[in-house]
Amino acid sequence: MLTKDEKDYLEKIPADEKVVVRPYDSLTTEIAGEFIAMIKSVDPKLEVAHLGASALEISGQGDIDLSVLCPISEFHANKEKLSKVLGHNVAGVDTIEWQFKRNEHEVSIYLADPTESSTARQLKVHEILKNHPNLLKQYEQLKEKAASLSYREYQRKKYEFYNEILS
Repeated sequence: MLTKDEKDYLEKIPADEKVVVRPYDSLTTEIAGEFIAMIKSVDPKLEVAHLGASALEISGQGDIDLSVLCPISEFHANKEKLSKVLGHNVAGVDTIEWQFKRNEHEVSIYLADPTESSTARQLKVHEILKNHPNLLKQYEQLKEKAASLSYREYQRKKYEFYNEILS
């Protein structure tokens, strides 16, 4: 069963968008480290979570997702600090995000409130996968099998897997 947020997100994905799944590339870890160092250079107390397939060192889309965890009340101050090293952010209604491309890898950096339900859920899924090698293997297999699917169906299968391991 999918959450309302998951269903809403799936509806926004173009039906013809395809997914590309690639083997893990250790360069993603290096790139993530560089961005984490830039973030920490403006405030060493900022907590940065490297999430997703690149953080788990499994097959995925080759992208790098970093979340700077802070209460929403600190978003504005942290956005100002981070903009000094990351540049202008991508405009969003309820999110603050920066996007980059490094060595053919998409990098997304978000300001994320860890108490917000979708962020808390994402962090929990990541911890479960990181700490349960059998589930991590199943997740990687799911991703590899989805290589021929639309991005919407790929994302749906991921959400279903997340919901299964969270229950």
